[in-house]
Amino acid sequence: MHIAPRGVSVADEICDGKVHFGIVGTVTYLQAYHRCGARIIVRGRNLEGQDTYRAAIVIPVNSPIRDLKELRGRSFAFGAPNSTQGHLIPRLMLQQAGISLQDLRSYAFHDSHASTANAVISGRYDAGGLQDTLALTLARRGLVRILAMSDPYPSSGIIVAPGVPSRTVEIVREALLALDPVGRDARMLYHWERSEMPRGFIVARDEEYQALYRIAQEIGLLGP
Repeated sequence: MHIAPRGVSVADEICDGKVHFGIVGTVTYLQAYHRCGARIIVRGRNLEGQDTYRAAIVIPVNSPIRDLKELRGRSFAFGAPNSTQGHLIPRLMLQQAGISLQDLRSYAFHDSHASTANAVISGRYDAGGLQDTLALTLARRGLVRILAMSDPYPSSGIIVAPGVPSRTVEIVREALLALDPVGRDARMLYHWERSEMPRGFIVARDEEYQALYRIAQEIGLLGP
């Protein structure tokens, strides 16, 4: 078991051969895939049993904005640069609306979804990108208004370094797919419901992430 030190990329540790399997977010997986051909073998299922997630673009409740195109010339709060729901998918949503970073009056990155939410709720930014679950919770409480929800995209998962024997990969994949965190295996798990895969795993394939790979490459998240 290995926990990556603060400031160290799991993608680098996978590609440098320091670890063989990693639990990662989508952007980290795409970086490892781009750099060394790391593959994703399973992805998590959320509390509803779904294997996808979405991002939301939110605005203050009293904002006059009604359409994504109206964000041109406005300020925007992103999550961390490597956040899928806080940066990558919102960037794709803006791009689809014909808006680049240069079209915004200003923008900034924040270290958590909570920080992004506070930046919008306080009125310091005209809009922000959030994970879908937090955005829906805040909207129900009347703290933000959801301007747009993204299409569903494949969720986070577990990746494997290149060079790991195929039989080893299959054994690990089969074990993960057999995990039953809400049934027979629940007693041996500690607060698994707080993880990003509370309902276990399904098979994941690299080609399912190509749309996100293209936008990540376009906006410079993958390196040279």
